Amino acid sequence: MAQIGIKELLEAGVHFGHQTRRWNPKMRRFIHGESGGIYVIDLLKTERLLREAQEFASAVAHRGGSVLFVGTKKQARDAVKDSAESAGMPYVNHRWLGGLLTNFQTINQRIKRLHDLERYEAEGQLALLPTRERMGALADLTKLRANLGGVKHMTRPPDAMVVIDLKVEEIAVREAQRLRIPIIGLVDTNCDPDGIEFVIPGNDDAIRSCALITRAIGEVVGEGSSVFRAREEQQRKDAEEQARAAAAERARREAEEQSAREAAATAEREAAEAARARPRRPRPRRPRPRRRPRTPTRSRCTPRVAATARPPRPRSPRQCRPAGAQRQTRAWRRAPTPRSRPRRRTTSRARHRIRRRPPRTRRPIRRRLPPSPARPPNPRLRRNRPRHRPSRAVARRPPRLPSPSPPRRRPSRRPSRRPSRRPSTRSSATARYRPVSDISAKDVKALRDQTGAGMMDCKRALQETGGDIDAAVELLRVQLGNKIGKLAGRDATEGTVQSYIHANGKVGVLVEVDCNTDFVARNDEFVAFARDVAMHVAGSPTTRYVSEEEIPAEARDAELRVFEGQAADKPENVRAKVAEGKLRKWMEETVLLKQPHVNGDRFDGKTIEELRADLSAKTGENVVIRRFTRFAVGE
Repeated sequence: MAQIGIKELLEAGVHFGHQTRRWNPKMRRFIHGESGGIYVIDLLKTERLLREAQEFASAVAHRGGSVLFVGTKKQARDAVKDSAESAGMPYVNHRWLGGLLTNFQTINQRIKRLHDLERYEAEGQLALLPTRERMGALADLTKLRANLGGVKHMTRPPDAMVVIDLKVEEIAVREAQRLRIPIIGLVDTNCDPDGIEFVIPGNDDAIRSCALITRAIGEVVGEGSSVFRAREEQQRKDAEEQARAAAAERARREAEEQSAREAAATAEREAAEAARARPRRPRPRRPRPRRRPRTPTRSRCTPRVAATARPPRPRSPRQCRPAGAQRQTRAWRRAPTPRSRPRRRTTSRARHRIRRRPPRTRRPIRRRLPPSPARPPNPRLRRNRPRHRPSRAVARRPPRLPSPSPPRRRPSRRPSRRPSRRPSTRSSATARYRPVSDISAKDVKALRDQTGAGMMDCKRALQETGGDIDAAVELLRVQLGNKIGKLAGRDATEGTVQSYIHANGKVGVLVEVDCNTDFVARNDEFVAFARDVAMHVAGSPTTRYVSEEEIPAEARDAELRVFEGQAADKPENVRAKVAEGKLRKWMEETVLLKQPHVNGDRFDGKTIEELRADLSAKTGENVVIRRFTRFAVGE
């Protein structure tokens, strides 16, 4: 740290204050005495307070912060510039622009304009402009360099600020206090020290005094910044070395795994070849397992097995006669036949109803095994009882032969297991729906030129049809009806030109929005959309092109080269991605259709392209933003 002693302060004239009649009573504690109508500042306090300010500035620089040097009076301009440039910090030595800290977003736009003009000058593009435009651009470049040349590399508000003469830099002090930025101030006897965190009492009107104080703070800030950059560089190298070692270790491990897999595959191949070379032995045939004897199943004609052994039931003469025998007489049929199980007496109508009943479908009957001889059946169980108890008094009649007519089938009540062959009711477009994420803008434009439908409708139709343009045309015809095809092949030759002028009268915009018919061009919504676009262009000074297709290839390549140069300090594997990301962000800032409207609360954050697509879908015509022109005072 640079040590400033009493001798250096005396030689620089830091102890001289203002006249006694132009003093601020709040500086009483820093005044040593009076000499010839001029107050003399106590240099012991100045030395101690300067050392404290140096320690604070060094701590800020060591942690990577930035210190803004401010001094716009003639005695301090050169000293502020030299000290800030040697320390690599921003500075303001010409004029403090109001809102430089509190409205930094707007100031940042002017800083971008300064970078653009400097790039045009370096590439020789300004020399290609007409004389009047070239002179205006050079004048703008000179003014921006004077006002913002020292802060063109400042991307955020500073962490601390050094101010020379608090009365001259009153606006800068107020902005810093509003943002709660610590201030290191060279305070004379006529200034108010309230609100200044690090007060350095001293002469702020002498060139040598201002140069000594700014150099003392600038040296410690430069040392701290160099230490921070060296530490960052060492950390970056260590990270790269660790990443390189990790990559080498990963490659070695993958190589070992690959060699192990190859060795295993080779061993398996050799084993397979050896097995193939050995003679194959005949496999012994396995003995076929013996089948279990099938248990006889009972059919409808098989009598049930009772719990106790019963003699077989004698068959009636009608059942025993041949098929071609004649019918017996009524007297024979009335003759009783001994049966073990009599048939229930029924009436003629009941017999007729039973005879007319169609036969049921045959169901599988559960197999019942005969009771085990080791364990006699339990007669109390219902399953071991006979179904009908035999009766001796009732004699059954012989059964009648079935009718020669074919039996009628009763429809089954169980649901069929066969799948239904009813054709599907889904539409063909829904049946072949297949979401496609890589629908190109060229296909959407081709479908839009062919049908005249909205861009979002065309994209949605291509996604539903899997990229098939013919199927998408058919789907749009089904969805939109007669609207499809009416506007196909027609150019947007009608439209309107709307203007917007800012309230201060310094910004104006002209926008041309075209459509297909004059009827839509006179529509209130169409005119309101054109005015909203003009208002957005007025509020976005970086907008230059309507769409990406209008960006010249030379300008895009030039921006890409600049971004690649800015990413040169990044690791090699991420440089291309960083440059592409910056190029994409630059295109979003310069292309009109990609930008969200400046009045985001009113339009729910929608982009200009989304608003244009909504209007095109509502009107059924091709809405095109043809061109725009922005006028600003001083640009």
